[in-house]
Amino acid sequence: MSVIAAGLVASAPAHAAAGNITAIGVTVVNDGTAPWDSLDDSANNGIVRTNDSIKYRLNVSYGTLGDVSFTSTLPEGMEWDDSSLASAVCNGPGGGTLTDNKRTWTCNRSAESISESFDLTAWVYSVANGDVIRPSVTGGAITTQFPEVTVAAKPATEIRKYIGAQTFVSNYEHEGAKGFKFTEYVGLGATTVNGNVRGLEALDDTFTFTLKVPPHSIVQSAVVTRGTGTLSYSQAAPGDDVVFTVSGERSDFKDATQFLNPDFLSFARYDISVWVPYDPTLPAGQVTNVQTQLTGFDPDSVSGASNFDTGFAPGQEPGYTCPASGICWADNLRVSVTHSTARSHSLSEERTSVPFMHHSSRCWVMGMATRKVTRKLSRDSHFLRQPVSTTQGTRTIQPWIHTAV
Repeated sequence: MSVIAAGLVASAPAHAAAGNITAIGVTVVNDGTAPWDSLDDSANNGIVRTNDSIKYRLNVSYGTLGDVSFTSTLPEGMEWDDSSLASAVCNGPGGGTLTDNKRTWTCNRSAESISESFDLTAWVYSVANGDVIRPSVTGGAITTQFPEVTVAAKPATEIRKYIGAQTFVSNYEHEGAKGFKFTEYVGLGATTVNGNVRGLEALDDTFTFTLKVPPHSIVQSAVVTRGTGTLSYSQAAPGDDVVFTVSGERSDFKDATQFLNPDFLSFARYDISVWVPYDPTLPAGQVTNVQTQLTGFDPDSVSGASNFDTGFAPGQEPGYTCPASGICWADNLRVSVTHSTARSHSLSEERTSVPFMHHSSRCWVMGMATRKVTRKLSRDSHFLRQPVSTTQGTRTIQPWIHTAV
């Protein structure tokens, strides 16, 4: 267990009548918000979950009324709420500011009573489970520490992916060979109930995952389209597993958004371009089944705990094999390649993909989402946009694909 603290200093602006602080007391109004769970079961128990807030009350006494300026810097992984700059709090000349990624709060206040109080709210994000939060406040010669609050959190980050139908490109050449290219959209986040992310612990600064690709296939690029991290990858040879390394990703849920399903909130998205050769992976005149699959995602949290404790994120167990039907973290492509005498190239793809569905320790077998796409690409082709309807369980979506004529 570690104790993290920061200081709060009060001084008088030179241009105004100076107030004199004689005492500062700090209480915790609440150290968390509902709904409650096993990590934190009440609003006043000295425990706060990550992705939740603490409301402090400062009780200040003055020997002389006038203007004072407060400054407080929270520990790494925390932020002051914007309400800490409200006019009822920072009522002095110039108001207040939040700097250093909202960790540092500066507030000009005009004391109008010998004793007064005001509230400040702080958010707990990328702080480790078991850490003790205890900032301090100083005014003149008076120093008072905030009450201790202990952080409670567990890592439960999932990884999901899907292939965008609109990203398929037929007859794409790589080093003189033809094939087809598509983009994998990979999202990191968590399955939630009504968007509740309280208690989810952020991940360590660096982690990895693996993408299995079809034989002789290669990853051409990998970019971060949402998030703060950097993404690199290595592939020993075409068709080999591709290992991705993520560094510097902010993995708390402050800015999380929906990814695929409304109940899945994601803090990062990576777009991975995969190229599959026609020869020898997709020989002409026959149907070939190929698959991509995410594996090997088992990061540690900022406290050093393993993701999902002694378990694994859904579908990430060592040696996990996708079932013939049901939910999996893979995309299956049924590809038929033919050549015509007009030297045009036809690619028919039947795609079954449900990487976005969540299961717990068991696999839910249900109706699979199926999309059949036919493309015909001639030497003098041009692209049109054409809608295709797809049914997924009880939902119908209309993705856009590129069709060449």
